[in-house]
Amino acid sequence: MAKLSYTAEEAGAQIIRDGFGWGEVQGEPVTVTYAFRDDRPSYNNSSNVYGSFSPFNSVQIAAAETALELWSDVANITFVAQGAGSAPWGDSASILFGNYSANDWAAAFAYLPAPDGTDGSDPAGDVWVNRYYGNFNPADGNYNNLALIHEIGHALGLEHPGDYNAAPGMSITYANSAEYVQDTLQYSVMSYFGAGNTGAVHDGIYASTPLMHDIVALQMLYGANYLTRAGDTTYGYRANAGAAYTLDGENDAAVFCVWDGDGIDTFDFSCYRDDQTIDLREESFSSVGGLTGNVSIAPGAVIENAIGGSGHDIMIGNDADNMLRGLDRGDDLRGGAGNDVLNANRGSDILWGGDGNDLLAGGQGKDTLHGGNGDDILNGGAHRDVMTGGAGADQFQFRSVNHSGLGADRDVITDFTPGEDLIDLSEIDARTDVGGNQAFRWFGLDHADGQSGALRLRIIGDDVVVKADVDGDGRDDFQILVQNVHSLTKDDFIL
Repeated sequence: MAKLSYTAEEAGAQIIRDGFGWGEVQGEPVTVTYAFRDDRPSYNNSSNVYGSFSPFNSVQIAAAETALELWSDVANITFVAQGAGSAPWGDSASILFGNYSANDWAAAFAYLPAPDGTDGSDPAGDVWVNRYYGNFNPADGNYNNLALIHEIGHALGLEHPGDYNAAPGMSITYANSAEYVQDTLQYSVMSYFGAGNTGAVHDGIYASTPLMHDIVALQMLYGANYLTRAGDTTYGYRANAGAAYTLDGENDAAVFCVWDGDGIDTFDFSCYRDDQTIDLREESFSSVGGLTGNVSIAPGAVIENAIGGSGHDIMIGNDADNMLRGLDRGDDLRGGAGNDVLNANRGSDILWGGDGNDLLAGGQGKDTLHGGNGDDILNGGAHRDVMTGGAGADQFQFRSVNHSGLGADRDVITDFTPGEDLIDLSEIDARTDVGGNQAFRWFGLDHADGQSGALRLRIIGDDVVVKADVDGDGRDDFQILVQNVHSLTKDDFIL
């Protein structure tokens, strides 16, 4: 029988299906205490946590406190350290951390919360890491760190997406145990199943943050934290979002999901040479750094801008005002409903403005620009470009005679509407053979007077060629082919 496909909201509800949590009312903020055990517990279990106890080392402590912060970033949980010493050592807190050692098939485990489970005699909320299998060196991207984030998720009230749990002799597989399609490590750190089951390729890199469905679930329990990264934040290369969201260079790879409270925010993946897909829409997955489906955006988070790398990138905007910037090798930039800026830079690029009043800049290369709906500005840049304004009053902008060539190398405007659209030549010096920055003189179909700066037309069938000589040598220095118009007037230009 085929598995059901869950929305993010349905998956979040599944992960908190039994209603565990530290608050009495779901959706309300809570304060939760934590400490690191400095002594064995007063209780025991089948894994002999009493007899095999050892305290966390300094690396584990740092990773645990970072993981607590990652969870509190997405929901209204305030963590308060209990205890004393170089770290919060103690045996009385809502969440207590410790190591044990047992050949029990588990890297770690944790107890679900209970509002009154705040002392060392009650296991509720306790997190135990199994030193029998190592797990002493959690770091972003490794399994030890994922296990710690996972177990803290349990301590906060999150369950596995399905009714399964590791135990000796248990066979747990995606095919037999996952209850819905998205029960994988692409969507939730609470899952047991590899991201490849939903088409992602993470190449042994594990999530450094809670993932999309975890964020939804925790926000259902405690409410969304809109104070997190409420300023202008960059994720990826040159990030200011924190270590879990930071890439150090082209050899660094990461799996993370972004929750962001406010501000004008940016995905920067300019350190990579691989072909990438960068998607700014909510609940989307981007494929960056040679991985597939490894960076996602949680519901309710808005990322406005994106910077691609030196490969062939596909960049997809959202309903906000986006800035999409490509680099080399020809990119595909797609704006959304906002007033977007698409800057393609080098390579032969395709730019789609979408709805809104957009600015499209092709840069160097043979580019194709589609303005879409709205009053757009299209600038093909150097080399031969094909520009389609779409609906609305559009401007086709030429800043240099090098922005359009001659004959087969001239730029093409496919859908110019006289009286509505404009061709902007105002930034070109029309007479380079004299001093100053001169504007073009309109001649239309008339013969020029032999001087530089004359803007003339030539009709070829149903098309018009706009041409000009700027240096006075009697030869055209640039031409523009305007298709499907029978004539143009001076009022169709900004001179």
